[in-house]
Amino acid sequence: MHEDRDLLVIGLGAAAAVLTLLLPLPFGARALAAFFVMGAALILAFLRLGPDRLPAEVLLARRLRFRWTPRRRVYMRGPAEARPFPAPKEPAERPAAAPAPRPARPALPRPALSVSFSVEADEAAWAVRAALGVAGAYFAWWLAVEGGARSIALFLKTLLGG
Repeated sequence: MHEDRDLLVIGLGAAAAVLTLLLPLPFGARALAAFFVMGAALILAFLRLGPDRLPAEVLLARRLRFRWTPRRRVYMRGPAEARPFPAPKEPAERPAAAPAPRPARPALPRPALSVSFSVEADEAAWAVRAALGVAGAYFAWWLAVEGGARSIALFLKTLLGG
């Protein structure tokens, strides 16, 4: 796993999915809501944004920190008299440096927001285990509390014609 953060997000998503199964809604609505909650947790856990492939909260924290910090440079160019500081004087004996070669430009422009999912074999196994754990916990709760055993017995009775 990349970090323990991924496991934490998946675990919290599984816990939230189990809690959504306890809502007072019809069975299909609860199952669908739990499925979407678990799917959103998995997407959030494996989502990497930006050119550095950072988790969403790290990228958001960097962007907010950049927006809140004051800038140290002024990019305005005006007349020399309007500048607050005098321009630095260059020594006359310095030879002119050779211009540096320009870096190669990419053939296609990069998109403003790049999204990737970093899913490796171990991470996918943990995600499947978490999803199956949620389904198993709800199935056990449904059998014990909501009378799932009677529902299964009635279904099998009508299916087998008995």
